[in-house]
Amino acid sequence: MPVKKRKASVVADPSEDPTRKYCLQKLEEVFQQIFLRYPHVPAAQGANGGAGGLVPKPVEQLSDEDREFVIGASKTFAAQLEQAMFDGYAERDRSGNATAAAQYK
Repeated sequence: MPVKKRKASVVADPSEDPTRKYCLQKLEEVFQQIFLRYPHVPAAQGANGGAGGLVPKPVEQLSDEDREFVIGASKTFAAQLEQAMFDGYAERDRSGNATAAAQYK
């Protein structure tokens, strides 16, 4: 009786693939430290001609809300970077599905 091999699953979400999850976690750690060392927060209305955008702010003056914004921005950046790395370095398996293989690692 032939043994059926398990079909490889397509992983679109990094949290479902251990390799991508680990990479995303490490990127978040690195970029959180960078973003907190050089924080940029949303500009107040009317500052810089009311253009909005982000402005640098001293670390000592960060409020809890500003800190949450900076951490959220670092996580978003890390997720976008990880996705770009996966898109560029993913390899195709036998079924043609993208996987985090040797080039990605």
